[in-house]
Amino acid sequence: MGSVNSQQKASSAKRSRHSDSYRYQYVVGEDSVIKQLNNGSHEHTYKSVDDYDMESLDSDDVKVLHLSAVPYYVADPQIVGSYYCGGRFSKCSLGTIIFESLVITSLIIALAFAHVKVEACPKEEYSHAEDVLKPLTCTENICMEAVGDILSKMNTSVDPCEDFYTYACGNFVDKQFLSPSQSTVSSMSALSDANLQVVYMGLVDKNRTKLFGKESTALRKARKLHELCMDMKTLQLQGAAPLVKAMETFGSWPVSQEEFNASSWNFSDQLLKLHAHSFTPLLSFVVYSDEKNSSAYSIYFGQSGLTLQSEKSYNITLDPKRNSALRKAVIDYGVAVGSILGVSENVTRTVMEEIYDFEAKLAAINVPIEYLRNPTLCYHKVSVGEVQKIFNSTLDLLPFLHAMMNRTDLTANTTLITCSKPYVDNLKPILDEYLQGDKQRILNNYLVWKLVDYSVDHLGADFQFSKLILKEVSQGVNNLGERWKDCTDAVGGKMDRVTGALFVEGRFGTDERNAVLKMLSQVKDTLTDNFPGYKWMDKKTTEAAIEKAKAVLLQAGFPDYITDAKEVDDHYKDLESFDTYFDFLLHYNRWYRLFNSAKLDKQPDRKEWQMSASIVNAYYSSWTYGGMGAVIGHELIHGFDDQGSQYDLHGNLNNWWTNDSVKAFREASQCIVNQYSNYKMGGTPVNGQLTLGENLADNGGLSIAYKAYLQSVEDNNIKPMMLPGLDFTDRQLFFLSFAQVWCQRATPEHAQSSLYYDPHSPPKYRVQGTFSNSREFAQAFQCKAGSSYNPHYKCKVW
Repeated sequence: MGSVNSQQKASSAKRSRHSDSYRYQYVVGEDSVIKQLNNGSHEHTYKSVDDYDMESLDSDDVKVLHLSAVPYYVADPQIVGSYYCGGRFSKCSLGTIIFESLVITSLIIALAFAHVKVEACPKEEYSHAEDVLKPLTCTENICMEAVGDILSKMNTSVDPCEDFYTYACGNFVDKQFLSPSQSTVSSMSALSDANLQVVYMGLVDKNRTKLFGKESTALRKARKLHELCMDMKTLQLQGAAPLVKAMETFGSWPVSQEEFNASSWNFSDQLLKLHAHSFTPLLSFVVYSDEKNSSAYSIYFGQSGLTLQSEKSYNITLDPKRNSALRKAVIDYGVAVGSILGVSENVTRTVMEEIYDFEAKLAAINVPIEYLRNPTLCYHKVSVGEVQKIFNSTLDLLPFLHAMMNRTDLTANTTLITCSKPYVDNLKPILDEYLQGDKQRILNNYLVWKLVDYSVDHLGADFQFSKLILKEVSQGVNNLGERWKDCTDAVGGKMDRVTGALFVEGRFGTDERNAVLKMLSQVKDTLTDNFPGYKWMDKKTTEAAIEKAKAVLLQAGFPDYITDAKEVDDHYKDLESFDTYFDFLLHYNRWYRLFNSAKLDKQPDRKEWQMSASIVNAYYSSWTYGGMGAVIGHELIHGFDDQGSQYDLHGNLNNWWTNDSVKAFREASQCIVNQYSNYKMGGTPVNGQLTLGENLADNGGLSIAYKAYLQSVEDNNIKPMMLPGLDFTDRQLFFLSFAQVWCQRATPEHAQSSLYYDPHSPPKYRVQGTFSNSREFAQAFQCKAGSSYNPHYKCKVW
């Protein structure tokens, strides 16, 4: 096993200082793994990765390599519902590196120059003896601006060895303005807003009709969508009319006992109309590249249809105060919408209580998000006929799929893939219960509520304000966001190829793209060179890991097709433009359903990007490597985290590990699980299993980026570059840069709710968890052994 700290061998098994809710702590020493037994126990309803025998995997049981940083929702979250497979919805075929847009955007300016130095610590305690050459000082205006930006975030009164996150971000967390419409603001916010402004200016410039010098029909459609969204006066004058008109197609809401006519209501027909327009009550359906055969598309389906973000939020006993408040907020929100529609409070309150109780039953059979992180256990292939046997007469699935996807070539033998088979198995008894007597009315109200909940964000201000009742409790938000941002984001979510083209044309250059690709290549090479040094991996697994890393296809900045106006226009040729915002959106939803379904006739394109274009600048500096380099390393490590490690170099779910290496990887990973589970936010522990993949990527990404930086210094004979008035060594700058990427201020509600569904650890612990495992950090800041950021025991995987 590779060393956590080569200067401190773990020589004895001490009792774990982590939570007793975990049975073992694994402490990494230079040549061994010491397993420490706790008295606690932990029961799992579902198998975890640690319970699964990867050696017994059939070579045909495979899924695609995941390298994306976060769950990816195709075009719009509403389009595909809450179906969540393998821990993230996106997979980058054949190892394509695709960065989360906001992360990369955040690094454009902040990482542009080699800089920094702040009065780090008392000089008598922290020496800078490691720098032999006197560094040069940058005197350009942008460097002067950078000094102010860096210092504005810091609280230098804090000991960096005890709380480096507060040291690097304390002033930002305490003083950064958080508007009533924001649940969070971060170091990335101003930079992402600046990029959003580029797109906004392109959309509102009526004199602009071309993309890259050619007339563009897609640009006209995007501009029309943006104009309709921005016209709040018209939206307010229209009132409830667009929603009432839609109810003529999708069904009425809310419906009381006296109004409901069971003889004229058909469950299958109503469900079909909603799914045909990409609403996803009860189940979600989406065409996606087959995770066991990355050269083909398959139909995925799974659990969906909750108003709240996590199934755990419906469990009152889990967190009585918070979840009871959420229940009340959901009901009050629905009552407010009913009031705008002219329905009495008593009727709507009863309906909303019934809807919530129905959703609570769905939540109770939802497959937990922790289980969904394991792609091998998560992959279940079934035929349409087999699913039909589960639903029996409750839902005639084949005609449903034919109509929803507008294709008749599907048969009872057509393969479906699900990540939430237990949910599917347990859904029928609930549906059978609610297809009897007056409960049919409840089911009708639940189904149409999915339309209503979606519509609220796209109607007048009174509707939008009603949703703040829920947002204030769930996210701490009590005002509407800036309309220009909301509308520009909305267009970007639906017509990302147009907004991507506007962004690239207005802000991105070939030099920047080439610089990023150069850094990508160097970090990738460093990772590849590192594999032989991991003592816990045997030779066979090491050779396979190297082969997989070399197969990664590097992409940065933007796909080539984004600069071809004709290709962009062709992509949206069947998307019609409408005169009302609501009609435009409904048509878009249907267009996207058909566009997505048509993928069944195609093969996945390795070079197709799953996100809009973004921008980055890269220079050889410790500051850049600490931020952007670590993000690059983070993405690469995702191919070897608890999920990505289960995919081969072709992006298929296929075991390439020996049994001994699998065991050692699990043991080392369990150390990370235990470590992060010991961190708490507001008394609630971080879910170390849910966040394992991101924590592995943070730790490994930092380590790889640091080594890549040292190599770049040597290869390019780089001299240290300082910022005026600051006092950090280059190596200290590297770690400060990483930490300041994660500066964030959030509402307590946002911070609390994120613990239930976000696969990322809270920013404070992304820094503490990673740095406390870094021997190089402790050396750079000369942290004493046993300090908070230099504990005696460290976890080390990559």
